[in-house]
Amino acid sequence: MDITDLKLHILTTDELNQKYRASRNKIYEATRLALVTTYFTACNCIVATPNRDDQDADLLLTLPNNKTLRCQLKSRPTVNEKYMGKSIYMMFPLSKKDSRYVIIDHDVLQKLMFGKWNYHNKGTRNYSSNSISNRNLQDIINYSVVGPFDPKSVVNVDYL
Repeated sequence: MDITDLKLHILTTDELNQKYRASRNKIYEATRLALVTTYFTACNCIVATPNRDDQDADLLLTLPNNKTLRCQLKSRPTVNEKYMGKSIYMMFPLSKKDSRYVIIDHDVLQKLMFGKWNYHNKGTRNYSSNSISNRNLQDIINYSVVGPFDPKSVVNVDYL
């Protein structure tokens, strides 16, 4: 093969932006996971991150009372049909301005979301909300197994 056989693909601005957003999102996700892991380790909890996502969990959290939660770490409230009936807990911040997180059973979250929040369809039976309304905030906090907690409280991080 010589140089004339190579076909170059010049990326458009949209393609570059899409690749940038995807890599930036992965960095934020990894940073949130590290932050949450640090927080719960400081609270005498055991945190494990499965090598594969075959358990539908981003992390396994064992609380001081020896209860283990299989958690999905999300950037906002999310429900998905694939988590129904699997004892999965959703961990997410209350809002972009309020960095406190809650951990709530997926099936309970789904019952609270439908009919109460503005949600949009992101595929089959997968719903996500950009924010929690003021009238539902207390319900989310009340049903939270852990929280609200601020993972930034144990580390000095200003950019998340």
